[in-house]
Amino acid sequence: MILYATCCNEDFFKGLIQFMISGPVIAYIVKGNNAKDILSGVVGFREPSRVQVGTIRSFGTNIRYNLAHSSRTEEDFLREVRVFFSESELYDLGISINKKRE
Repeated sequence: MILYATCCNEDFFKGLIQFMISGPVIAYIVKGNNAKDILSGVVGFREPSRVQVGTIRSFGTNIRYNLAHSSRTEEDFLREVRVFFSESELYDLGISINKKRE
């Protein structure tokens, strides 16, 4: 399973993978009311020209080195979360990866 499977045919993919494996990763799941919208505000835009000062990505150097990943959709989340967490860890958090949550 590839975290950035949707980008595998893009010109930047090889460099992205090199960056992703260049150091440690901290994976976390944010849960709660409006968690996706709140996290998006904390993380900020991925494009450097649109990043807001004070967001996590405002400390990045460019679009590849932007310091944070955040799933865009629930479908992306359900695919991507399996890269970092086991099914039993997700179950303990009340997250079912076998079907879309309702």
